[in-house]
Amino acid sequence: MVWNGFYLKTEEICNQIMSTLTWKEVKAKVKFIIKEYEKGVTYSKDEMKQYEGVNILRNKELKKWSIIITPSL
Repeated sequence: MVWNGFYLKTEEICNQIMSTLTWKEVKAKVKFIIKEYEKGVTYSKDEMKQYEGVNILRNKELKKWSIIITPSL
């Protein structure tokens, strides 16, 4: 995978690149995940409503791009 001209081949490379990301002078918190997710999975707006505000919290300024997902246990 390539991001901003860098090949994301290893966890070390990913962590180095992500450690430089900031938004409004706040550094990003990142976690490297090895798990592969199934492609093409989508949910309807009605299905997503049950998670919005409970398991999915959105940043009010960056609604589409900044989210926190908390898994249900």
